Amino acid sequence: MSLPANDDLLRVDARFAPYRYGQPVILALPIETERVSPATIIPGQPPLLQVFQGCFTSHGIVLGRVDLAYRFHRGQRSLQQTPTLLFIANIRELPSANVEQCIRSLLQECRQRGMSFKIEVIDEGASSGMHTFSIDPRDIAALHLWHSSTSTLVDYLNTVRVKYGCRWETADLLRRGISPDVATSKTTIVIGTPDSGNDFWWNRGTADLSGIFQHRFDVEFVHSTGIDLNDSDMIDMTSYEHDLKMGASVSMRTGPGGGTIGGGVVIELPGEKGRISLALTNHHVACKEIEDIRGKHNAISPGLVPSLESTKQPAPPMYDSPSSKDHGARQEHLVSELFFWLNRLNGARGLRETLTLSADPSTRSVQDTNITAADAAARAIMSDLDTVERHYRHVGTLFSASGRRLRSSQHPTSRMGAPDQCADLTLWIMDWALIELDTAKNLPNVVHKPAPSRKRITTKLYDRMPANEWEVLPTSLENFVAFRGRTSGWVFGVMNPALSILNRFEHDDIAKEYGDLISADTPAYSWAFVNRASLHEAAQKGDSGSVVILDREYKPDEEARWIGLLFGSGGAQLAYIQPIDLVFSDIEKITGARVVEPRGKRG
Repeated sequence: MSLPANDDLLRVDARFAPYRYGQPVILALPIETERVSPATIIPGQPPLLQVFQGCFTSHGIVLGRVDLAYRFHRGQRSLQQTPTLLFIANIRELPSANVEQCIRSLLQECRQRGMSFKIEVIDEGASSGMHTFSIDPRDIAALHLWHSSTSTLVDYLNTVRVKYGCRWETADLLRRGISPDVATSKTTIVIGTPDSGNDFWWNRGTADLSGIFQHRFDVEFVHSTGIDLNDSDMIDMTSYEHDLKMGASVSMRTGPGGGTIGGGVVIELPGEKGRISLALTNHHVACKEIEDIRGKHNAISPGLVPSLESTKQPAPPMYDSPSSKDHGARQEHLVSELFFWLNRLNGARGLRETLTLSADPSTRSVQDTNITAADAAARAIMSDLDTVERHYRHVGTLFSASGRRLRSSQHPTSRMGAPDQCADLTLWIMDWALIELDTAKNLPNVVHKPAPSRKRITTKLYDRMPANEWEVLPTSLENFVAFRGRTSGWVFGVMNPALSILNRFEHDDIAKEYGDLISADTPAYSWAFVNRASLHEAAQKGDSGSVVILDREYKPDEEARWIGLLFGSGGAQLAYIQPIDLVFSDIEKITGARVVEPRGKRG
């Protein structure tokens, strides 16, 4: 006998139909999934799984697989949370009533056995998550509607925040779908919110937002707890070559974090001061440890760099590459690898101990070959370890930085399909820092081994390609872009031609940095791009400071061109960038110098 559908404890969450259903309440994407063995939690597992199979069959649903997992938003894993029975099934074309009644039957079976689980049923086509694509730049009507309605959108979101407690952090126009085929995706307003579970979004917000845009776009709420700006901990031996590389790991010598060196910048100071070679990264990468001294929203001009030392001759902050964390992790990794090979050679029952005196030449030859190979591997690791320990990591000292500032600029949003009346969309995040290079360091702007990790993704960039030019983003066409980050390595993306709206970030480090400048009343704007591998994040923690370059066919006499400086990523698989022309314009304003490299190409 089935329990009644109006039992509050059996109310099914169908907000994400027809792709996802659950009970009691399922989470908005993106979700972390930590699978566990059913045998450790479910007694009598095989018979119970057969019962579950019967529930699906009786409701006309083809069940693919069953997982037991903990499902949670990033950073919100709890030891007390209830595990989820995760069913992957073919449900997309079925009536909602079939799926909902099946879930009630599953819950009844669990109740009868005294077991408590969350239930989630996902269509097999959506089990990997949502694919994210940029808006087609030829869809002028959609871009016009988006850019002409953003003021109304911001006003509405601000009202919702005040009246209903629904905070928001990002607003984007994207194409989203469960298929890797962009043709099947839908143009969607994507709102990033830390309150993705608030019923208001679903009961009224979806319809209200759709109405603002004349019901032309779908609406999706993704869980967002701020822009991710942090670090990871693995690098390779290219970090220990003589010349610094675009995309190298960097950190303040006394700081725990880390980020990316985007590339080299040369400025020319007025008078006889001449030219200075610098490394470009983010303010939040380079200056986090000194913000209390200088004030986080104040720009740092040359000659006014605060010191971390209370000495008679205070020194400006110093920077190392690789970062201290990455350098330590690399050393530990090499020591572990060396121990493995030495143990394989000389340990108990190692290759040398088990070497036989067999008269069989072929057996003896194989053993000798194995010993030679293991010895060579150990020697190579010892050589790498020696290189790591001897490497001169000092990059240089802080020269200047933007502070946590917003820059008002008449940046031509019309280049992204925006109408002229959007000229007031002019607040842009400034987040840059310049490190004066040590005389022993060189940072050539050269592409280093661009290698897509996906077979269907190709690049026009090539190894050792010069990259010492920049240009204003040409937005009339689809723009492929690429960057090399300290964490992600090479990422290949597509620019989104719809401006991103960035609100106050209350749950991450960037909240403390920009929180009292950015608000629902005065949001900032940004360009953004998505990963060409549409299921994957466009950037990861630690990639901040990377230079984004155009990935297109270049003429023989052209160099790869910078178009932006990456400063963060959000919940909708986007990476946010500052336009490089605004970055260089701001550098010239703060330093009083002229940027001479990379060379500007304004179109």
